[in-house]
Amino acid sequence: MKICKNCGQQTDDGKVRCPYCGFLFEEDMDDVLREMKSTLKNYRREEIARSSPQSADAPPSPPVQETPVRESAGGPRERFELLSEVAQLKGEVRVLQGEVERLHGTRQQGVQPLPASYIAPPVQEGVYAPQRSAARQEPALTHVRRSGRRRSVNRIVISFLCTLLLALSIAMFSLVWVSGGLDDFGGVMRGYQGILYLFDKTDSGVRGFAGVLSVIGEHSYASSELINGMCVNVCRFVVQWGIPAYAVCLVLSLPILFSLGGKIQFRAWHRCWAWLSFLMILAVFAVLCWTFGLASLTLMFLFGAGANFVRAMCLCFYKRDRFYDGGLQ
Repeated sequence: MKICKNCGQQTDDGKVRCPYCGFLFEEDMDDVLREMKSTLKNYRREEIARSSPQSADAPPSPPVQETPVRESAGGPRERFELLSEVAQLKGEVRVLQGEVERLHGTRQQGVQPLPASYIAPPVQEGVYAPQRSAARQEPALTHVRRSGRRRSVNRIVISFLCTLLLALSIAMFSLVWVSGGLDDFGGVMRGYQGILYLFDKTDSGVRGFAGVLSVIGEHSYASSELINGMCVNVCRFVVQWGIPAYAVCLVLSLPILFSLGGKIQFRAWHRCWAWLSFLMILAVFAVLCWTFGLASLTLMFLFGAGANFVRAMCLCFYKRDRFYDGGLQ
């Protein structure tokens, strides 16, 4: 028994091709060609011997009565069968020679000897060629098994970093932002007081935030009364509504938690709220720094503002594909 190198099926030793996928067995090719050539040579010698006239020195031919009897008994039929077999062998020799040439050509180019989808044409029984199988069998090499794709490491790493930075910004939101210039209003202003001020402006817990708005209203931003009034209104609006808007941006940034598995695809959502968070806190920082000075702002406030910028920059590397076999790009 032979085992096909292409599909792994077993077949008889006398086969030159695999009857399942049409793969050409190379080890028997030379013997088959040698046998076919020998058969053709023997047939040509017989034809030359029959067609050549008898010489004068040749021995006398057998009685004439025997020849017509032998010819009528089975001679013409055997001759016809021999001619049919020789013609078939000639065709097979041409086919095998073509396959050999193509085989050598494809080997030089580094290609497989036969394509995986090759199916040999049907032929008669008793010749060296494969027959088409009734149920077409797909070779093992037709398709390459696709291994399971891993989650995007790029997304997982960036999502993890952004989650940590978002947690830092939320934590800094509840700490002291302004620690100077508010001695008459409780001494300090915390970030969350801006949200409480929207619901109860007379609560004792919002004295620091109310003091910041009072200082902004009394601060002189320009020598001209008109320009100073415009600056006071703009600064009060930025602080009073910018801090609650900043808190909303932080809350809307929380869906980044669902990207820790590398699957969620809302890149625009994450980038939008990250950059809006940074722009909001940047506007509040500009007003507070202009009013109270940089020395009055705490490091907690600066860390929270910087965390938003770093988070927005990290999301610039947030790739589109949710599946990727690699790290940061």
